[in-house]
Amino acid sequence: MWGDSRLAPDLPSVSSKKPRPLRPKSSTSSQLFKPHLDELGGQHPKARWPPLAPGCSLLTPEKRWHSDVRGALFPRWIGRVPRSLRRSTGAPGEHSELETNPEPVRRKTRKRRRDMKLSLPTVVRSGERGRSAADASLLDNDVYATWTDSSALAKFTNEGYGFDYVLVFAPAPGLEPSAETAPVDALRPKATQILVRMRRFGLQLKLFWSTSRERVFVKIRLPLQVVKMVADLVNISLETDPEKLRARAQAGLRDPEDPRRFLIEPILPNPRRDLCKFDPYSYIYGEYDREDERHELFKVESRATIGVAKHPFSGSLRLKIFQEMLSNRALLHINLVHEAKDTSEDSAGLVAHFPLHDAQQVQVLSQVWISWCRWPWKGAEHLELVRHYFGEQVALYFCFIQHYTVHLSAPAAVGLAVQTNVLSTMTTQAASVPVFIVFLCCWAIVMLEFWKRKEAETAMKWGTKGSEVSRARPEFYGEEIGSPVTGLPMIYYPPRTKRRRSLYSICSVACMILIVITVVAAIFAMRFYLISSGNSVQVTVAPVAASLLNALSILVLNYWYREVAEQLNEAENHRTHDEYENALILKLFAFQFVNNYSSFFYIAFAQLRFEGTCGLNSCMDALAINMACIFTVDITVGNILETVVPLLKAQRRVNKLLDDMEGSGLETISVCEFEAQQEPNDGGTLDDYLELAVQFGYVVLFAAALPAAPFMAWLNNYFEMRFDALRLLKVLQRPMPRPADTIGSWLLIFQTLAIASVITNAALICFVFDTIWDIHWTTEGRLWTFIIFQYFVFTCMYVIEIAVPDMSTDTEIQEMRQDYLGRRVIMREATDDDNFEEALLVGQKEAERYLARVGADHREEDEDSIDAQHIRDFLPVLPSRRHVSQSEDVS
Repeated sequence: MWGDSRLAPDLPSVSSKKPRPLRPKSSTSSQLFKPHLDELGGQHPKARWPPLAPGCSLLTPEKRWHSDVRGALFPRWIGRVPRSLRRSTGAPGEHSELETNPEPVRRKTRKRRRDMKLSLPTVVRSGERGRSAADASLLDNDVYATWTDSSALAKFTNEGYGFDYVLVFAPAPGLEPSAETAPVDALRPKATQILVRMRRFGLQLKLFWSTSRERVFVKIRLPLQVVKMVADLVNISLETDPEKLRARAQAGLRDPEDPRRFLIEPILPNPRRDLCKFDPYSYIYGEYDREDERHELFKVESRATIGVAKHPFSGSLRLKIFQEMLSNRALLHINLVHEAKDTSEDSAGLVAHFPLHDAQQVQVLSQVWISWCRWPWKGAEHLELVRHYFGEQVALYFCFIQHYTVHLSAPAAVGLAVQTNVLSTMTTQAASVPVFIVFLCCWAIVMLEFWKRKEAETAMKWGTKGSEVSRARPEFYGEEIGSPVTGLPMIYYPPRTKRRRSLYSICSVACMILIVITVVAAIFAMRFYLISSGNSVQVTVAPVAASLLNALSILVLNYWYREVAEQLNEAENHRTHDEYENALILKLFAFQFVNNYSSFFYIAFAQLRFEGTCGLNSCMDALAINMACIFTVDITVGNILETVVPLLKAQRRVNKLLDDMEGSGLETISVCEFEAQQEPNDGGTLDDYLELAVQFGYVVLFAAALPAAPFMAWLNNYFEMRFDALRLLKVLQRPMPRPADTIGSWLLIFQTLAIASVITNAALICFVFDTIWDIHWTTEGRLWTFIIFQYFVFTCMYVIEIAVPDMSTDTEIQEMRQDYLGRRVIMREATDDDNFEEALLVGQKEAERYLARVGADHREEDEDSIDAQHIRDFLPVLPSRRHVSQSEDVS
């Protein structure tokens, strides 16, 4: 039933009378939703909205943010606050003056409160004393509510949050909506079924037209009671409050039948910071339970608004719970990805679906996160805000790039000094380069080893250690059969078909790599032709022109291949996100490794043999020019394509939206409609890690050619972190949060590059350098130097890896505390009631008398004995010394 208390006990009933049946007599969508129009947002188009209460404003004067869409995207650039906010009296875009007759307003207010059976407490805020929460609820129903900083207008009742998710539907085919058409009447039957199922599980919905009346927007909100119920059902893990956990642990648990006996003894962990730097009761996680006793333990989300409920469910947690409801067969079990791809006549007409941004948190993150004057080693405390808003996967990426950039500071400084030495000596084969190479190879291992420690500590702090991150992909398809284990329905995809498609992907990737090699060969053929022409201008320009052309081909081929790799990966139909991402990572990095670094290998180790010359004084000079050109172009063009182009596209979309609003005479539009025109965001960090991995390869693989590469990477990452944050907050739609406890396969790729860097740099020094420390080595001497250099550096790297454990002692102790306190304090696992004293069968005095009795006889001997012959035969292969001497006497 619509108001079934078993599904949502705290939700208001639709009517004060007896509950309505789930299915009305008529099956039409209009009649199905008609009794619940107020609740689902299907108000009559001509219904007038009540005016604002005296002294009430939709914008808070103390923390006002630009309410038009231009200010929402670029608050510091352009935008103004409209002088007045009006309610719609008809279709969107048809504004009229506010209703001034107070009597109809009071009647409508009482009717709405009677129908919805709202019991709302008074919300008291600065400058709004006397304003009731009922007035706030009326304002919440405004489909044109502006995007303000912190206001009860965007909140429901006293739960402190509003709508979290949006569905966008296309109207039924052939429908021409008029000003009288309600949004619910325009939905297709399957869309109606989806919304009815959501409502059956207690979700609150709001339907309204877009300004052009071409789309129906449905906002979805999970009431707090539904959030608690689902979190309990799916065992969501939440962080506990340290002080509450401390009090409960130190109090213990007494036996109700015997108060003198403890079922759980008081727990008093040693808080000495020299043993563990963490507080014993910090970062302790436990499974959520609706029981009051356990519910009080969890850390509540801090809120500045007075009068709102305290609960531990942040926006990202609510989105995770909604995602769990969508994927769980026992709950909603609605695949929005498949529904959005379905274009048949029987489809739901789902055009888009995305989470809504939280304006208050966006503003806070914009102020504290995007700081252009902060050193990389500062700002780690902001990652907690990022995690609570975007989820662990996005936060872990920013944690890694911050760690990587901080550790780049040392090789950046040393590399600049070495590059200065190279420029001052006018040779790329300066004496300081081999020492810098050894330092850089050891640095790469140090950086990765300390990242393992930080990764483990971060997973411990965020409660994701050992969490299940291999989630099923909504895009996975197949035949629905009974499980061979449980018999329950499952989706089956034949392994033979998957293997066949995987083999096809391998062959396709191999063909793409051959295309890359062909392109690089053509570029160097052109370079050789220019150098061989004898024209001094062409000889001078050829190396730089070939490097720039190679850099351009790298960008074009990477962009072209990305689409091919995604199509191949989709065709393989991977079941989980981990399988999908690992396969895509392998395809992308294998191609980009060849595409980005093939020219370097050719110049360093093959050009002199095939062409007879490198075109300059030495092959190291040609390699340095190629490195400088390609790395500079990659950084510059990459940032332009990743940041400037999306910002310009967003600005163009905003300008078009503003022109449409001006043409329609609108001052405000729905936030949902504004965010729908933003660029979709799948929430993945694959492209960001791939960019860092390619950059790491430039830094370590051929550092002998360009010692300034670490500084260039450091400078790029300094701005990269800000640009990525700006895109997430201002340009892209809010992603669905994803859990993550490690960076996954990327760590293996970084380790592989670090090991390969030893071989490539040793080969450069031993086989490409003309002289090593002004010593002319023979071929045999260079070969031995190459082998010894490799093993020396590998030994140093191995010693560093052994000396730096993957997890610190503090993290190990805190993880043991998490396990112990989670079982004993949160889950109330009682002390083992086995009485080990029952094993004492003999008393103390009786045992003493027994010992005196058995040891009193000095003639007592052991009845078990062995003779000399058996001793000799005990080891027949080795005869005893005495036996040998007897044999000699006999002879």
